[in-house]
Amino acid sequence: MGEVTAGRGHALGTIPRLLPLCVRAAGAEVKAASSVTEGGFRGLRNLRDAAGDRFVHGVVLYDGEATSAFGERFHAVPVRVLWEGL
Repeated sequence: MGEVTAGRGHALGTIPRLLPLCVRAAGAEVKAASSVTEGGFRGLRNLRDAAGDRFVHGVVLYDGEATSAFGERFHAVPVRVLWEGL
């Protein structure tokens, strides 16, 4: 069907071609920072806008301590939860 791509900005260029194949869309970004701001969700918000009603959730994994909500359907989550759990 579609392909999974990685790299700054590269994946965003493939979103419009992949979305027609998707029933639901979700995204995750990994940041090497110990904090996250609204700007850290720019790519995920672009995905939300492109996906419309198909967008489910966006997550930024980061090198911090707390899970935080950044509006409806967006969360910043410490990357360590992948190994330790919530």
